[in-house]
Amino acid sequence: MHLYPLPKYQFNEQELTFFRAIASTLSNAIIRFHQEEQLKQAKIRAEENALQLARQHEQLLAADRLRASVEHITRHDLKTPLAGIVSFADMLLEQPNLDDGTRKNLKIILDSGYRALHMINLSLYLFQMEQGTYILHPVAIDAVPLILKIFGELTHQIERFHLNIVINLNGRILQKEDRFIFLGEELLTYSMLANLIKNAVEASSQGQTITVTLTNFPGEANMAIHNRKPVDPTIRDKFFDKFVTSGKAYGTGLGTYSAKLITATMGGTIAMSSSEADGTTVTIRLPAPPGAQT
Repeated sequence: MHLYPLPKYQFNEQELTFFRAIASTLSNAIIRFHQEEQLKQAKIRAEENALQLARQHEQLLAADRLRASVEHITRHDLKTPLAGIVSFADMLLEQPNLDDGTRKNLKIILDSGYRALHMINLSLYLFQMEQGTYILHPVAIDAVPLILKIFGELTHQIERFHLNIVINLNGRILQKEDRFIFLGEELLTYSMLANLIKNAVEASSQGQTITVTLTNFPGEANMAIHNRKPVDPTIRDKFFDKFVTSGKAYGTGLGTYSAKLITATMGGTIAMSSSEADGTTVTIRLPAPPGAQT
């Protein structure tokens, strides 16, 4: 702001104070105007960025839905040729003139085909569980033969490390004729227990003991799997999260995640406790039919 006084005119202090007040008011107004303009431009940029992020998020969701759909279709389409392999191997096994070597090889093919079919079926089921569309058909399941089968499949690792396997039922050692009944689906139960027992075996060192404790409660069946090695402290709080793994060269981090998903689907709960002193225990609680006892 420029002032042009008359020649030889001297401003007094009151006039100068007045002019300073006007200048300050005008400068503050100009500064505020510029700040409001900058704020307006920043708001416009923020809205544009938010819109762009929303579009990117929607594109990612669409890509994820497409990926899931493709995986779902692929799994489904794989079942047809696998079923053909299984059926053909089963048909050949009915031939009476097979030598022992051929029969053994055909059984390997048949078992591998069934295992692959079960894995595909399970992956389809897990996808449905994640989407909340899986329909459970619970029946009375006996856990004892499933647990014994899983330990049998892990015989090589158990013998290699001289591991001790202890299975307790209601405070005593499991007997051959014992049963442990709960409500669920056999394929889901097998996958859940196989993942957890395999984890316990792989985490155990030479000569250690793995203990499976089965306990009946009214309307509830409890299974606890214990091994001596504690879980890595960095992953204890996210033990059941997807893709979380530690100490495994080829671990996917899906075993405990799928176990939790399956347990919840079957109307149960799963929990893990771990410490340096006590090792690791995974406890599963599942509904049991009324009056189910061993």
